[in-house]
Amino acid sequence: MLTATAPRSLEDHSIDRPAPTEVLEVPMGRSVGLDPRSGDRVGNRAPERVAAPYVGRVFLLLGAAVGFLTAAAVAQAGSSPALWLFPSLSLLGLFFGAALRQWSARGSSRLPGSPTSGKLAVIIPARNEVTTIGDVVARIPRSDLRSQGWYTYVIVVDDGSTDDTARVAQRAGADVVWRHDSSRGLGAALRTGLEAAREDHAAAAVYLDADGEYDPEQIPRVVAPITRGKADYVLGSRFAGTRSGMRWQRSLGNRLFTALTVALAGCPMGDAQTGFRAFSQAALSRAEIIHDYNYAQVLTLDLLRKGARLTEVPIDYTARAHGRSFIRGPEYCRRVILGIVREMLAD
Repeated sequence: MLTATAPRSLEDHSIDRPAPTEVLEVPMGRSVGLDPRSGDRVGNRAPERVAAPYVGRVFLLLGAAVGFLTAAAVAQAGSSPALWLFPSLSLLGLFFGAALRQWSARGSSRLPGSPTSGKLAVIIPARNEVTTIGDVVARIPRSDLRSQGWYTYVIVVDDGSTDDTARVAQRAGADVVWRHDSSRGLGAALRTGLEAAREDHAAAAVYLDADGEYDPEQIPRVVAPITRGKADYVLGSRFAGTRSGMRWQRSLGNRLFTALTVALAGCPMGDAQTGFRAFSQAALSRAEIIHDYNYAQVLTLDLLRKGARLTEVPIDYTARAHGRSFIRGPEYCRRVILGIVREMLAD
Protein backbone atom coordinates (compact mmCIF):
# COMPACT_ATOMS: atom_id res chain seq x y z
CA MET A 1 0.00 0.00 0.00
CA LEU A 2 1.23 3.50 -0.78
CA THR A 3 2.00 5.69 2.18
CA ALA A 4 1.15 9.37 2.43
CA THR A 5 0.26 12.07 4.88
CA ALA A 6 -3.26 12.85 5.93
CA PRO A 7 -5.30 15.11 3.62
CA ARG A 8 -5.63 18.75 4.51
CA SER A 9 -8.59 20.06 6.42
CA LEU A 10 -11.35 21.44 4.21
CA GLU A 11 -11.73 24.23 6.72
CA ASP A 12 -8.51 25.74 5.43
CA HIS A 13 -10.09 27.54 2.50
CA SER A 14 -7.00 29.65 1.81
CA ILE A 15 -5.14 26.75 0.23
CA ASP A 16 -5.66 26.33 -3.51
CA ARG A 17 -3.72 23.14 -4.01
CA PRO A 18 -4.26 20.02 -1.92
CA ALA A 19 -1.71 18.69 0.53
CA PRO A 20 -0.11 15.31 -0.15
CA THR A 21 -2.71 12.65 -0.76
CA GLU A 22 -3.50 9.71 1.45
CA VAL A 23 -3.90 6.37 -0.33
CA LEU A 24 -6.04 3.86 1.56
CA GLU A 25 -6.84 0.24 0.84
CA VAL A 26 -10.42 -1.03 0.81
CA PRO A 27 -10.45 -4.60 2.18
CA MET A 28 -12.51 -7.13 0.23
CA GLY A 29 -15.98 -7.44 1.64
CA ARG A 30 -16.05 -3.89 3.02
CA SER A 31 -17.59 -0.90 1.31
CA VAL A 32 -14.74 1.43 2.18
CA GLY A 33 -12.79 0.15 5.11
CA LEU A 34 -10.55 1.11 8.02
CA ASP A 35 -8.07 3.92 8.34
CA PRO A 36 -4.76 2.01 8.29
CA ARG A 37 -3.15 4.56 10.63
CA SER A 38 -5.71 4.52 13.45
CA GLY A 39 -7.94 1.52 12.76
CA ASP A 40 -10.97 3.79 12.95
CA ARG A 41 -13.92 3.19 10.68
CA VAL A 42 -13.66 5.39 7.59
CA GLY A 43 -16.16 5.91 4.81
CA ASN A 44 -18.41 3.05 5.85
CA ARG A 45 -21.60 5.06 6.29
CA ALA A 46 -24.59 3.30 4.74
CA PRO A 47 -27.19 5.33 2.85
CA GLU A 48 -30.36 6.28 4.67
CA ARG A 49 -33.14 3.85 3.88
CA VAL A 50 -36.49 5.06 2.62
CA ALA A 51 -39.40 2.69 3.14
CA ALA A 52 -41.30 1.74 0.01
CA PRO A 53 -44.90 2.99 0.05
CA TYR A 54 -47.46 0.29 0.81
CA VAL A 55 -49.34 1.04 -2.41
CA GLY A 56 -46.16 0.18 -4.35
CA ARG A 57 -46.16 -3.37 -3.03
CA VAL A 58 -49.81 -3.67 -3.98
CA PHE A 59 -48.87 -2.75 -7.55
CA LEU A 60 -46.29 -5.53 -7.60
CA LEU A 61 -48.78 -8.15 -6.44
CA LEU A 62 -51.54 -6.91 -8.76
CA GLY A 63 -49.17 -6.92 -11.73
CA ALA A 64 -48.11 -10.50 -11.12
CA ALA A 65 -51.71 -11.59 -10.54
CA VAL A 66 -52.98 -9.93 -13.71
CA GLY A 67 -50.20 -11.50 -15.74
CA PHE A 68 -50.93 -14.95 -14.32
CA LEU A 69 -54.69 -14.65 -14.89
CA THR A 70 -54.12 -13.43 -18.43
CA ALA A 71 -51.92 -16.43 -19.13
CA ALA A 72 -54.58 -18.72 -17.67
CA ALA A 73 -57.29 -17.16 -19.86
CA VAL A 74 -55.18 -17.46 -23.00
CA ALA A 75 -54.27 -21.04 -22.19
CA GLN A 76 -57.91 -21.99 -21.54
CA ALA A 77 -59.04 -20.46 -24.82
CA GLY A 78 -56.47 -22.38 -26.85
CA SER A 79 -56.68 -26.01 -27.84
CA SER A 80 -53.14 -26.71 -26.60
CA PRO A 81 -52.17 -24.44 -23.71
CA ALA A 82 -48.60 -23.26 -23.77
CA LEU A 83 -46.93 -23.65 -20.37
CA TRP A 84 -44.50 -20.84 -21.11
CA LEU A 85 -47.38 -18.35 -21.01
CA PHE A 86 -47.73 -18.59 -17.24
CA PRO A 87 -44.21 -17.59 -16.17
CA SER A 88 -43.67 -15.15 -19.05
CA LEU A 89 -46.91 -13.20 -18.63
CA SER A 90 -46.64 -13.33 -14.85
CA LEU A 91 -43.17 -11.79 -15.08
CA LEU A 92 -44.42 -9.23 -17.59
CA GLY A 93 -47.23 -8.27 -15.24
CA LEU A 94 -44.78 -8.08 -12.36
CA PHE A 95 -42.56 -5.79 -14.43
CA PHE A 96 -45.44 -3.41 -15.21
CA GLY A 97 -46.46 -3.52 -11.58
CA ALA A 98 -42.92 -2.52 -10.66
CA ALA A 99 -43.12 0.41 -13.10
CA LEU A 100 -46.40 1.55 -11.53
CA ARG A 101 -44.79 1.29 -8.12
CA GLN A 102 -41.87 3.42 -9.34
CA TRP A 103 -44.23 6.10 -10.68
CA SER A 104 -46.39 6.15 -7.55
CA ALA A 105 -43.39 6.37 -5.21
CA ARG A 106 -41.88 9.21 -7.23
CA GLY A 107 -45.05 11.26 -6.84
CA SER A 108 -45.57 10.53 -3.15
CA SER A 109 -42.37 11.91 -1.59
CA ARG A 110 -39.75 14.63 -1.88
CA LEU A 111 -36.27 14.83 -0.45
CA PRO A 112 -35.60 17.44 2.24
CA GLY A 113 -33.68 20.62 1.50
CA SER A 114 -29.89 20.52 1.16
CA PRO A 115 -27.00 22.96 1.56
CA THR A 116 -26.18 25.05 -1.50
CA SER A 117 -22.55 25.62 -0.53
CA GLY A 118 -19.85 23.94 1.55
CA LYS A 119 -17.70 20.86 0.97
CA LEU A 120 -18.06 19.45 -2.55
CA ALA A 121 -16.80 15.90 -3.03
CA VAL A 122 -15.54 15.25 -6.57
CA ILE A 123 -15.65 11.47 -7.05
CA ILE A 124 -13.56 9.89 -9.82
CA PRO A 125 -13.61 6.08 -10.15
CA ALA A 126 -10.69 4.80 -12.22
CA ARG A 127 -9.22 1.53 -13.43
CA ASN A 128 -6.01 1.50 -15.47
CA GLU A 129 -6.41 5.14 -16.44
CA VAL A 130 -2.78 6.18 -15.87
CA THR A 131 -2.77 8.17 -19.13
CA THR A 132 -5.76 10.39 -18.30
CA ILE A 133 -6.34 10.49 -14.53
CA GLY A 134 -3.66 13.10 -13.86
CA ASP A 135 -5.12 15.56 -16.36
CA VAL A 136 -8.67 15.01 -15.10
CA VAL A 137 -7.69 15.69 -11.49
CA ALA A 138 -5.46 18.66 -12.32
CA ARG A 139 -8.14 20.39 -14.40
CA ILE A 140 -10.79 20.44 -11.67
CA PRO A 141 -11.63 24.18 -11.37
CA ARG A 142 -11.19 24.61 -7.62
CA SER A 143 -11.08 28.42 -7.82
CA ASP A 144 -14.25 28.69 -9.91
CA LEU A 145 -16.06 26.35 -7.54
CA ARG A 146 -14.83 28.33 -4.56
CA SER A 147 -16.34 31.49 -6.06
CA GLN A 148 -19.70 29.67 -5.98
CA GLY A 149 -19.22 28.72 -2.32
CA TRP A 150 -17.90 25.18 -2.82
CA TYR A 151 -14.68 23.88 -1.27
CA THR A 152 -13.49 20.97 -3.32
CA TYR A 153 -12.43 17.59 -1.94
CA VAL A 154 -11.28 15.14 -4.63
CA ILE A 155 -11.86 11.42 -4.02
CA VAL A 156 -10.31 9.00 -6.51
CA VAL A 157 -11.37 5.35 -6.28
CA ASP A 158 -8.83 3.04 -7.90
CA ASP A 159 -10.73 -0.11 -8.82
CA GLY A 160 -7.91 -2.63 -8.78
CA SER A 161 -5.65 -0.97 -11.35
CA THR A 162 -2.55 -2.85 -12.47
CA ASP A 163 -0.78 0.36 -13.50
CA ASP A 164 0.19 3.55 -11.63
CA THR A 165 -3.29 5.12 -11.67
CA ALA A 166 -3.31 5.67 -7.90
CA ARG A 167 0.17 7.20 -7.78
CA VAL A 168 -0.54 9.54 -10.70
CA ALA A 169 -3.84 10.66 -9.12
CA GLN A 170 -1.95 11.28 -5.88
CA ARG A 171 0.67 13.42 -7.58
CA ALA A 172 -1.96 15.35 -9.58
CA GLY A 173 -3.58 16.59 -6.38
CA ALA A 174 -6.36 14.18 -5.34
CA ASP A 175 -7.16 14.70 -1.65
CA VAL A 176 -7.60 10.98 -1.01
CA VAL A 177 -7.28 7.82 -3.09
CA TRP A 178 -9.18 4.69 -2.11
CA ARG A 179 -7.90 1.46 -3.62
CA HIS A 180 -9.81 -1.77 -4.22
CA ASP A 181 -7.46 -4.72 -3.95
CA SER A 182 -9.01 -6.17 -7.10
CA SER A 183 -11.42 -4.92 -9.74
CA ARG A 184 -15.00 -5.02 -8.45
CA GLY A 185 -16.76 -3.04 -11.18
CA LEU A 186 -17.75 0.55 -11.88
CA GLY A 187 -20.86 0.32 -9.72
CA ALA A 188 -18.79 -0.84 -6.75
CA ALA A 189 -16.19 1.89 -7.32
CA LEU A 190 -18.82 4.64 -7.39
CA ARG A 191 -20.47 3.13 -4.30
CA THR A 192 -17.13 3.40 -2.48
CA GLY A 193 -16.82 7.03 -3.57
CA LEU A 194 -20.34 7.93 -2.45
CA GLU A 195 -19.81 6.30 0.94
CA ALA A 196 -16.50 8.09 1.40
CA ALA A 197 -18.23 11.41 0.57
CA ARG A 198 -20.96 10.68 3.12
CA GLU A 199 -18.39 9.84 5.77
CA ASP A 200 -16.58 13.10 5.01
CA HIS A 201 -19.87 15.01 5.55
CA ALA A 202 -19.91 16.47 2.05
CA ALA A 203 -22.60 19.09 1.37
CA ALA A 204 -22.85 17.84 -2.23
CA ALA A 205 -21.01 15.54 -4.62
CA VAL A 206 -20.21 15.38 -8.30
CA TYR A 207 -19.05 12.30 -10.18
CA LEU A 208 -17.24 12.02 -13.50
CA ASP A 209 -15.35 9.31 -15.32
CA ALA A 210 -11.55 9.20 -15.29
CA ASP A 211 -11.10 8.50 -19.00
CA GLY A 212 -11.11 12.12 -20.15
CA GLU A 213 -14.39 11.89 -22.06
CA TYR A 214 -15.94 14.54 -19.81
CA ASP A 215 -14.47 17.99 -19.23
CA PRO A 216 -13.80 18.57 -15.50
CA GLU A 217 -13.88 22.33 -16.15
CA GLN A 218 -17.65 21.93 -16.64
CA ILE A 219 -18.16 20.75 -13.03
CA PRO A 220 -19.55 24.19 -12.03
CA ARG A 221 -22.17 23.84 -14.78
CA VAL A 222 -23.26 20.41 -13.55
CA VAL A 223 -23.36 21.53 -9.91
CA ALA A 224 -25.18 24.82 -10.69
CA PRO A 225 -28.76 23.49 -10.23
CA ILE A 226 -27.78 22.29 -6.74
CA THR A 227 -26.09 25.62 -6.01
CA ARG A 228 -29.40 27.31 -6.87
CA GLY A 229 -31.41 24.80 -4.82
CA LYS A 230 -33.33 23.70 -7.91
CA ALA A 231 -32.42 20.00 -8.02
CA ASP A 232 -31.24 17.04 -5.96
CA TYR A 233 -29.82 14.99 -8.82
CA VAL A 234 -28.27 16.42 -11.98
CA LEU A 235 -27.42 14.55 -15.17
CA GLY A 236 -24.90 16.05 -17.59
CA SER A 237 -26.51 15.35 -20.96
CA ARG A 238 -24.23 14.60 -23.88
CA PHE A 239 -27.15 14.74 -26.29
CA ALA A 240 -28.07 18.26 -25.21
CA GLY A 241 -24.47 19.42 -25.63
CA THR A 242 -21.78 18.64 -28.19
CA ARG A 243 -20.47 15.17 -28.96
CA SER A 244 -17.24 14.24 -30.69
CA GLY A 245 -16.24 10.76 -31.71
CA MET A 246 -19.22 8.83 -30.27
CA ARG A 247 -19.79 5.74 -32.40
CA TRP A 248 -23.27 5.23 -33.81
CA GLN A 249 -23.62 1.88 -32.00
CA ARG A 250 -22.94 3.54 -28.65
CA SER A 251 -25.24 6.44 -29.46
CA LEU A 252 -28.03 4.02 -30.36
CA GLY A 253 -27.48 1.94 -27.23
CA ASN A 254 -27.51 5.04 -25.05
CA ARG A 255 -30.77 6.22 -26.54
CA LEU A 256 -32.43 2.80 -26.19
CA PHE A 257 -31.45 2.41 -22.54
CA THR A 258 -32.48 6.01 -21.89
CA ALA A 259 -35.91 5.30 -23.40
CA LEU A 260 -36.23 2.22 -21.17
CA THR A 261 -35.24 4.21 -18.08
CA VAL A 262 -37.74 6.97 -18.94
CA ALA A 263 -40.53 4.41 -19.36
CA LEU A 264 -39.74 2.74 -16.04
CA ALA A 265 -39.15 5.94 -14.07
CA GLY A 266 -41.99 8.00 -15.51
CA CYS A 267 -39.61 10.96 -15.71
CA PRO A 268 -38.32 12.65 -18.89
CA MET A 269 -34.56 12.65 -19.44
CA GLY A 270 -32.30 12.74 -22.46
CA ASP A 271 -29.18 10.89 -21.30
CA ALA A 272 -29.68 8.26 -18.60
CA GLN A 273 -26.26 6.71 -19.31
CA THR A 274 -24.09 9.76 -18.67
CA GLY A 275 -20.90 9.50 -16.63
CA PHE A 276 -21.16 13.07 -15.31
CA ARG A 277 -23.62 13.59 -12.43
CA ALA A 278 -24.14 15.71 -9.32
CA PHE A 279 -25.91 14.99 -6.02
CA SER A 280 -27.34 17.24 -3.35
CA GLN A 281 -26.61 16.24 0.24
CA ALA A 282 -30.10 14.71 0.53
CA ALA A 283 -29.56 12.63 -2.62
CA LEU A 284 -26.05 11.67 -1.54
CA SER A 285 -27.31 10.47 1.83
CA ARG A 286 -29.88 8.16 0.19
CA ALA A 287 -28.17 6.98 -3.00
CA GLU A 288 -27.82 3.20 -3.29
CA ILE A 289 -26.20 1.13 -6.03
CA ILE A 290 -27.37 -2.45 -5.76
CA HIS A 291 -24.94 -4.18 -8.10
CA ASP A 292 -21.24 -3.88 -8.73
CA TYR A 293 -21.05 -3.96 -12.53
CA ASN A 294 -22.63 -0.61 -13.36
CA TYR A 295 -24.71 2.14 -11.80
CA ALA A 296 -26.29 4.27 -14.53
CA GLN A 297 -29.90 3.08 -14.62
CA VAL A 298 -30.29 1.63 -11.14
CA LEU A 299 -29.00 4.75 -9.40
CA THR A 300 -31.45 6.96 -11.29
CA LEU A 301 -34.38 4.64 -10.59
CA ASP A 302 -33.39 4.47 -6.93
CA LEU A 303 -33.17 8.24 -6.41
CA LEU A 304 -36.34 9.03 -8.36
CA ARG A 305 -38.29 6.46 -6.34
CA LYS A 306 -37.05 8.23 -3.19
CA GLY A 307 -38.31 11.61 -4.38
CA ALA A 308 -35.21 13.28 -5.84
CA ARG A 309 -35.76 16.25 -8.13
CA LEU A 310 -33.94 15.50 -11.37
CA THR A 311 -32.72 17.96 -13.97
CA GLU A 312 -30.29 17.86 -16.87
CA VAL A 313 -27.68 20.31 -18.12
CA PRO A 314 -25.85 20.21 -21.46
CA ILE A 315 -22.23 19.05 -21.38
CA ASP A 316 -19.53 18.36 -23.94
CA TYR A 317 -18.32 14.85 -24.72
CA THR A 318 -15.19 13.67 -26.52
CA ALA A 319 -14.63 9.95 -27.06
CA ARG A 320 -11.66 8.54 -25.19
CA ALA A 321 -8.34 8.61 -27.00
CA HIS A 322 -6.52 6.19 -24.68
CA GLY A 323 -7.32 2.88 -23.01
CA ARG A 324 -10.49 0.88 -23.49
CA SER A 325 -13.98 0.96 -22.08
CA PHE A 326 -15.27 -1.81 -19.83
CA ILE A 327 -18.48 -1.96 -21.91
CA ARG A 328 -18.90 -5.05 -24.07
CA GLY A 329 -22.24 -5.03 -25.89
CA PRO A 330 -23.87 -8.41 -25.10
CA GLU A 331 -22.46 -8.65 -21.57
CA TYR A 332 -23.42 -5.06 -20.80
CA CYS A 333 -27.01 -5.57 -21.99
CA ARG A 334 -27.43 -8.80 -20.04
CA ARG A 335 -26.00 -7.52 -16.76
CA VAL A 336 -27.64 -4.11 -16.93
CA ILE A 337 -31.09 -5.56 -17.65
CA LEU A 338 -30.73 -7.99 -14.75
CA GLY A 339 -29.66 -5.07 -12.56
CA ILE A 340 -32.70 -3.04 -13.63
CA VAL A 341 -35.04 -5.94 -12.82
CA ARG A 342 -33.42 -6.32 -9.40
CA GLU A 343 -33.75 -2.58 -8.73
CA MET A 344 -37.39 -2.51 -9.82
CA LEU A 345 -38.23 -5.32 -7.39
CA ALA A 346 -36.18 -3.94 -4.49
CA ASP A 347 -37.74 -2.22 -1.48
